[in-house]
Amino acid sequence: MFGATWAGINWGRALVVIPSLRGRPEQQRPKRVLLWTTVAGTLWIIGGLIPSPGTRLAVWLAALAVDYLGFGLRFPIPGRPPLPKYDVVPEHLAERYQQIYVLTLGELILVTVLTLSDMPFSAGRITAFATAFVAAVLLWWSYARGAGARLSTAIARSPHRERLVQTNPYVHWLMVVGVVGIAAGFMRVIEHPTERPDDTLTALILGGAALFLVGRATLDHEVLGRIPLSHVVGVLAAVALAPAAPHLSNLVLGFGTIIVLLGVAAVEFVRRQRSDGSAASDEGERPPCRPEDRP
Repeated sequence: MFGATWAGINWGRALVVIPSLRGRPEQQRPKRVLLWTTVAGTLWIIGGLIPSPGTRLAVWLAALAVDYLGFGLRFPIPGRPPLPKYDVVPEHLAERYQQIYVLTLGELILVTVLTLSDMPFSAGRITAFATAFVAAVLLWWSYARGAGARLSTAIARSPHRERLVQTNPYVHWLMVVGVVGIAAGFMRVIEHPTERPDDTLTALILGGAALFLVGRATLDHEVLGRIPLSHVVGVLAAVALAPAAPHLSNLVLGFGTIIVLLGVAAVEFVRRQRSDGSAASDEGERPPCRPEDRP
C-alpha cells in the first residue's frame, strides 16, 4: 500500500502535468521526471511485495536513492541536453521545508502519545513522555528561531541560489532523519524506562540527536555563513555519551540527550541575545540625520 501509493502520486502528477503543457518547452521536465519516477516507483512497489524486512529496506533505499539522484542531477537523459537550472520562489520553498519539519516534530509527539496510551501509566513512563515533549520543543525552537526562520531571505539574496536549492533538501533530510530517530528512541524509552539501553536504542536516540545537530550546523553554514561551535560540541557530546549508555537506564539516557539539546539551545540563545544587543547598540550610536542631510 505504501509503495504503490507513493509511486502513484508521482506518476499521477506527471501524467496530469504533461498534457497540460503540450506544445510548450516546459513539458520536457515532467517527461523526464516521469521516466525517473518510473524506475523509482517500480522499486517502491517491488519492495512492498518482498516479505523479508531486510531485503525490503534495501530495495526501498535504492528507490530513495533514485529519487534523490534524479532531483540532484536535474533528471538527466543520455544524449539529451541538461534541463535548465531550477527557478524557484524563495518564500514557497522555505515554507515547504518548514512544513515538512513541523510534520516531523508532530510524528515525535504522535508516536510518544500513542505509546504511552497503550501501556499502564507509571511515574517512569510519564516522566519519559514529558522528556520527549521537551525534546520536541527544543527541536522546534532550534529550527524556528534559528536558520529556518531566515531561509527564505537567504535563498532570495544568495548569489548561489542554485546551490542552496540543490543542497537544502539533503540538509533537511538529515534533520528529519535525526528527529525520526529520536522519536523511535523515546518510544522505546516510554515502553521500558528502567531497563538498560541496547545498541539499537543508543543508536536511535544519540545518533538521532547527532544527525539533527549536523543538519542544523550545515543549514547555519548555508544560511548564515558559519558553523556554530555549539552544534559541533553537541555532536561530540552525543557521541561521547554512547560508551556510557550501557551503564545507564533508558530514562537516564533520554535525560542525557535532552541535556545535550538544551545546552546547544542555551548557548545559541545567549549568542543571539548578544548579537541582537550589539545590533541595537550600533543602531543607537548612529548620529541623527539632519534635515539638510536628507535627499
